[in-house]
Amino acid sequence: GVGRGKGRGRGSQGGRGGNGATGRGARNARSPRTPRKSGAAIPQSYVERMAARHWQGGKAEGKTANAELIESIYDNILSAPSAGRRVSMQQSALELSGYLEHYLWPLYEQKTATWSHTMSLVVMVTLKCREGVPAWSAFESDADRFAAFFSRALALPSERP
Repeated sequence: GVGRGKGRGRGSQGGRGGNGATGRGARNARSPRTPRKSGAAIPQSYVERMAARHWQGGKAEGKTANAELIESIYDNILSAPSAGRRVSMQQSALELSGYLEHYLWPLYEQKTATWSHTMSLVVMVTLKCREGVPAWSAFESDADRFAAFFSRALALPSERP
């Protein structure tokens, strides 16, 4: 009864059924062919690629904000529940890449900024504060523009229009 059921379950791993490949050997035989990537490696490389393509090295200077990029990052990283390690790693990677200082804030224009752009700024400041990183230095050089952003953030509906 019980012993045979357990043996059969193990033997089915790796797709080998009852041909003798059971137990630890069947699982280990599969490992070299299908290495598993850590969950953190995938999100970080995505953030690193986006940073290299859009904002690191002064790439955002003189450009307008890519609303689709901001929307995608907001939806998939910044507004995701931060209970998981993967999301937390992605958020940290965004903070370390200078997303706020080199992309969101330099390309923010109060009159044309989307809901996601404004909320992305709010979330990035919150992340910096949570991590104990100075959050306000990016805004110091332009107090009037920051006041306009803050007014816009306060006037936003709590959900996207």
